[in-house]
Amino acid sequence: MSPPFLSSVPLLPADDGKLSLDEFQAFFSDGTLNEEELENLFHTIDSDNTSNVDTKELCDYFAKHMGDYEGVLASLETLNLSILRAMDFTKKVYERGTNVEQFVTRFLLKESANQIHSLLNSVESAVDAIDEQHCSVECWECVDCVLSGMVEVRKETLEAQINRLAELIGRLENKSLYLIRQEMTVSQKQLGEFCEALKQYLKNVSAERDCFHVTAVRLPDGLSFVVYEFWDGEEEWKRHLQAASFKAFQHVKVDTLCQPEAVSTVAVPAAWCNLSRD
Repeated sequence: MSPPFLSSVPLLPADDGKLSLDEFQAFFSDGTLNEEELENLFHTIDSDNTSNVDTKELCDYFAKHMGDYEGVLASLETLNLSILRAMDFTKKVYERGTNVEQFVTRFLLKESANQIHSLLNSVESAVDAIDEQHCSVECWECVDCVLSGMVEVRKETLEAQINRLAELIGRLENKSLYLIRQEMTVSQKQLGEFCEALKQYLKNVSAERDCFHVTAVRLPDGLSFVVYEFWDGEEEWKRHLQAASFKAFQHVKVDTLCQPEAVSTVAVPAAWCNLSRD
């Protein structure tokens, strides 16, 4: 199977869909391989010895070295199809949906964008770390820190996150929705402590039976966070306020926030949550 990211290879700087050695070196030069190493790689990929590298040869070469990226790229193809279907669904809701239907759809759309943007930021940070340190040992330690230390990073694949949103829609159709929004601004000196506590809180809350979705978004200033929790009802959320996980997180917030958190709630009756699927 050809790597999906090479589907546009014919659009590379060669009108005939092939790369000469000079074009190959110009396109793939990123400071990692020197000119001689790029030339050796070119001849390795040029399996038919035509002094040109075509799309098939590139696909064959990269397909052998994809490793865990094979699953990532396959998920991106699935995600692309899911997004197209969701955009069509959004268009229909906004054309003939009620205000509440539009509100819920708008929230889900924003949440999808936040999750995708969060993962993209993590990947871009890893790329920047590699570019800056040329794949040294310190570089990979930095990449590991980026991928494991940021609150926004989920172990789920993009496809799994989209599936979670689809499940959320299904549950919204059959339950009353109680949405809790917490916005917090953290002291710079206490950021690390807060992030660790938040990750543990998200893990604990996601395991609670009556909470069917929880997510955190880190705002562009780097010090502000918004946590969304979806509970089966107000009573279920009030019981959660007595849980050890909630009290532990509250204790950390007292020590780490530079101003009081802003908490808002909204209840949506089940009868209002039937999103049109026509």
